[in-house]
Amino acid sequence: MALPVAQMLKTEPLEDEAESILLSGAGQADANATSRKTCHFPLCRLAAVVSIVLLALALWSKMRPTQTEESKVRPLFALQLFSEAEYLSGTLAITTSTTTTQGFNMSRSIFCFMIAAEHEWPVVKWSLKQYIGIFQCDAFQVYTISEKPIELGNLTNGSAYLSTPLKGPHRFWACTYGGVKMLCNVDDALKAWRHVFRDSQALRCGWIVKVDPDTVLMPHRLRTHLLHSGRLDIPDAGPPGRFIANCPRFGSMQGPLEVISQQAMRTFDKNLLKCIWSLGTSMGEDIFLLHCLRELGSWQLSDWTVLKDGKCSGGFHYVQFPFSATGDFDCRDTNVAAFHPFKSIQFFASCMGQAYESEGVNTTERLGH
Repeated sequence: MALPVAQMLKTEPLEDEAESILLSGAGQADANATSRKTCHFPLCRLAAVVSIVLLALALWSKMRPTQTEESKVRPLFALQLFSEAEYLSGTLAITTSTTTTQGFNMSRSIFCFMIAAEHEWPVVKWSLKQYIGIFQCDAFQVYTISEKPIELGNLTNGSAYLSTPLKGPHRFWACTYGGVKMLCNVDDALKAWRHVFRDSQALRCGWIVKVDPDTVLMPHRLRTHLLHSGRLDIPDAGPPGRFIANCPRFGSMQGPLEVISQQAMRTFDKNLLKCIWSLGTSMGEDIFLLHCLRELGSWQLSDWTVLKDGKCSGGFHYVQFPFSATGDFDCRDTNVAAFHPFKSIQFFASCMGQAYESEGVNTTERLGH
């Protein structure tokens, strides 16, 4: 967790000590001068305060890493993202995610990933079995909160699909940010992002999409949204990139569906430590990503219909959210690319079924029910 600047300056001298040192050094040369003028107390006091401020700034300039050194300084939160050697070198082995297509259209190609805890694995396994959700993206990767890879099912070619483990220790807790209770989970999310930054397929896609396991995603609809709201007429040719705000209630990018461009991802990667120093990690991972991209100058594009989320229901019409005991919900809006939250296979499958039925798809053949 990033430490406040005030705590980082604990080594500066106390005011009385600094004043004594400064006055003794400054006055040594004329200590024996017979014509020395008497110093008025307020002026001497002011001079001492100014000297202390200058001394503190000098100490801070020496303590603060230079721009070259900053990339080698480990973040000030308890969790170590990777091994010492990997982090300090700034390089990780390029990994290969699973690809569903050959070649990419850089404008609308999407790399999708999710971070799944153990209680979310059943929904992920069911999605892979049906080959829906992120498994229909141009490339995808599942990161699990585990010490070893988890076999989640089989790919269409029959080979087993193993997750990429995010090894412990794990650090997430209930917290309050801006008066709102939430889960502080930045540390594990940054572990996943560090893998994404080095994924060869992620580096080839036009858009990077983080999806929560309990989000029903329709990738083909998301591509349509990107065509209309992603400003593909303007090349994503350099930093700081762009991202999609999807929550009209807060004007934010909610965690169930985080969509950022290739250049935004590269900007995030290059300046990650800067954001950690500036923002800290005591917040939800989506808030951290949002404020980091804004701080780095990424272009915010708004698409208020791409996500239908329980926390952003002010801009949509729900049958009932959160779900009642009977599971009342409505996923038949064909303009929506992602629906959230659906934490059980029953609710997840029902929502996915409604979404497909609204497009005229036979869900018995497609989803087996």
